[in-house]
Amino acid sequence: MTRAETEHFSVLKANGRTFWLASFLLDRSTADAAARLYQFCRVLDDIADAGERAESSAAERLAAIRSHFLGQEDRALPLSSEDLVLAQLVQPLNVDPRIIVALIDGLLWDLEHEPFTSEAQLLRYSYRVAGTVGVLMSGLLGCERNEGRYHAIDLGIGMQLTNISRDVLEDAGMERRYVPVAVDVASLADARPSEDMQNALVTVIALSEKHYDSGIKGIRYLPRLVRPCVYLMAVLYRAISRKIARNTYAWQRGRTTLSWFEIALRIFVSLPMCLSLTVLPGFKNGEMKHHAGLHDALSGLPGVNE
Repeated sequence: MTRAETEHFSVLKANGRTFWLASFLLDRSTADAAARLYQFCRVLDDIADAGERAESSAAERLAAIRSHFLGQEDRALPLSSEDLVLAQLVQPLNVDPRIIVALIDGLLWDLEHEPFTSEAQLLRYSYRVAGTVGVLMSGLLGCERNEGRYHAIDLGIGMQLTNISRDVLEDAGMERRYVPVAVDVASLADARPSEDMQNALVTVIALSEKHYDSGIKGIRYLPRLVRPCVYLMAVLYRAISRKIARNTYAWQRGRTTLSWFEIALRIFVSLPMCLSLTVLPGFKNGEMKHHAGLHDALSGLPGVNE
């Protein structure tokens, strides 16, 4: 079966344009594993977004999948055949079930969403729904050192902060507000200009920059041949944040995206660094010291630097 014929690559192409483009820099088996993980996370996210279904609620489905990964199947919450297939999608990847559970906890948190009021809430949520994916993906890509996985968490958080900054108006339409700011969600949904929101986005994007810096610094903990893929994902996602900043944090205009020209330009400009990353030696554990302060708000969560 070719790459184009597999369901997980189709899901990746349809929903993760940045990752799909970067995945062409991976060998087939690594790209397949990464696409499987992406599809798994995408379907979990879709379950959370779907809300109530005829056969069960989103919360019940996620709770059943959570129990499965804890090895604590609950007869009151049986895993459906559909969700068993979903769980089996990542079974060959030997992922850490604690990280999957933390991811599902983030999605369950979303279902009972209360607008965030602190940076710590924002960071803990971003860890659960994206930092977890970063650490899982780093393992699939061959990162064997804890320091490298700390940096992977930071890259995932940075990318989630970009998503949150990009989707303020769209999230408000679903009665959600992730940016910690004292602005009514209804007024955001109506796209009423808000200087407070603009100022808050300045803070969130500055926070994302710190996490991108850390994530990119840790790329050399990965095997040489997969480094360009991760670097390009970081560059392209970071470019969205920086475009938001260039557009004066005008969240009320809706989602900020990169044009195909902007993507091509950034890929072209990144080629020298991509080539350098394939020849530079890898870091030994502790050689690139992770800034533990970036994980102060993440205390007690699995896999973080405490």
